[in-house]
Amino acid sequence: DPTDVGTYELTAADAVISGGASNYDITYEPGTFTISPLTVTVTALPATKEYGDPDPTFDFDVEPALLG
Repeated sequence: DPTDVGTYELTAADAVISGGASNYDITYEPGTFTISPLTVTVTALPATKEYGDPDPTFDFDVEPALLG
């Protein structure tokens, strides 16, 4: 399964039609699909600490929201 940015060739095959395909003349045409890059912005959220204190928990926002 393609997951990288790019254009991919595809060919349809083996159509399944409920009730059978005897009344149809099926022609398969090659095609392409393209996966485009997505711009993602990661923004660090503010955090502070005083000298000698342990590091705070660092967090961030991501836009747009990603799967998961």
